[in-house]
Amino acid sequence: MTTINTIEELARILREQPTWAEALRSLVLSEDLLDLPARFDRFVEAQGEVNASLRQSVEALQASNARLERFVEELQASNARLERFVEELQASNARLERVVEELQVSNARLEQSVEELREFVREQQETNRLVNQRLNNMEGRLGNLEGREYERSTRSKALSRSVAVLGFSGPYVALNQDGHTDPRFVRAFALAVNQGAVGRERSSDLFEADVVVSNEDNRHAVFEISITADNDDIHRAKARAEILAQITGGEVTPAVITANLRGPQREQAEAENVTVFVVPYP
Repeated sequence: MTTINTIEELARILREQPTWAEALRSLVLSEDLLDLPARFDRFVEAQGEVNASLRQSVEALQASNARLERFVEELQASNARLERFVEELQASNARLERVVEELQVSNARLEQSVEELREFVREQQETNRLVNQRLNNMEGRLGNLEGREYERSTRSKALSRSVAVLGFSGPYVALNQDGHTDPRFVRAFALAVNQGAVGRERSSDLFEADVVVSNEDNRHAVFEISITADNDDIHRAKARAEILAQITGGEVTPAVITANLRGPQREQAEAENVTVFVVPYP
């Protein structure tokens, strides 16, 4: 049997006899204390796993921060580009405003020019109207002069046409616009009016005829003379011939002497039995 007198001897024996130390430890320490090293190992292992997960989270966070920093940099660059775009847009708007102002000034000038042009056109139209009016008046006077000259130059031809075409054997000029009126025509006119065969107002139109040629056998011809015969000339010849027929009771031929006869007037003359003599002018 071994006797232990001091702690040092006990410590020495326990070092020499590990089984004794283990047995003594089991007697002295509780189960929790005995299990503490294993638990500490498990804690260290678990803590290592936590640390590893934490390191992964930190790395992921750092990667996210790096991406966030790049995003911020890109956002700042975009903001810088946006600011430049806004500045350029403002500059463009300023230029556009100047252009609009210049355009408004140009439009005002254009409107003024257009109004001045309209006024010029109105003045020009009025001038043209006056010129045309004067030209028309001159043409009218010239036409009247030509018409009167044509009438004077062709009145004598009425007598010859009455002989050559109408078959008058004893013709005489009963009336013309040179102031000649045959006494026989005057007596026939007065007798017809007095007897009421024709009204004075209506029969007076006969004196406007250019030429009236009568024959001894109570045949007559009423001539209208015009350089260019129109519908009115044909109608007047017809109407005045009817008046003369009422006055004389004889056969009256309506006739037109003209230098120009258009197709429609030729058809009208044929339809109204008006004889047409074409005498060139000059």
